Amino acid sequence: MNKILANRFFLVGFVVLTIVFSLSLRKTRLKSEYSAQVLKQKEAGVAKLKKEVESLKKKNQSLNDEYIQEKIIRDELLMQKPGEIVFQLPPELTQPSPSPTPTPTPANINRWRSLLLR
Repeated sequence: MNKILANRFFLVGFVVLTIVFSLSLRKTRLKSEYSAQVLKQKEAGVAKLKKEVESLKKKNQSLNDEYIQEKIIRDELLMQKPGEIVFQLPPELTQPSPSPTPTPTPANINRWRSLLLR
């Protein structure tokens, strides 16, 4: 046994195998860390997509409401029920008229002067 340990080729081979093994372990650790990062990113993407799916489900449920469906049919598709008469106003009549500008009232001191100095 002492002759094997004293042999230079054996010691060099043992050192080389030890270095290769440690490099392999390091490479495996780096791969696992990278995989963990990718997994976190994918989980974040999945969570985002789940939220989007939930919001689309809520939107779909709200669109299935009869009131919303009728509003879309009447307003966007411009359809009507049988026997109904639809009046469509021109765009200039549907826009609100500008509010009149208020006339500025004189300051209180000016009102007192005009009252006292008549």
